[in-house]
Amino acid sequence: MVIPFLTAWLKAIATVGKELAPKSEAWFMDGPFLVKLSLLNRTTAVMKGFRDANSGLILEASSSLPLHELLAAALATGRTVEALCEEKGWRGDRDILLMKRALSECQQLLDAKVGNA
Repeated sequence: MVIPFLTAWLKAIATVGKELAPKSEAWFMDGPFLVKLSLLNRTTAVMKGFRDANSGLILEASSSLPLHELLAAALATGRTVEALCEEKGWRGDRDILLMKRALSECQQLLDAKVGNA
């Protein structure tokens, strides 16, 4: 459950960070929670957390932060999960391979953002 959500989150950050789409989102906890991500400008990300209720989406939290900080935090979490998977000997699973690909994509984006700062 953690790895698919982490992968979806990393992909959402990469999609918005590369400006491939104006916004992206990731569902988690089997769907009752949704995080929407967008850019306020080229360097600032906006995150909004929603809970899916019977009456529709309810905003639970909202925050903005520098895109490079969001990337760094997501990568730190991802690298921790990646190390734990390695420690357990979990290497070839499809979900883990997708997570590693998303980590690589976000690392390249962070390197480009920091290099252009």
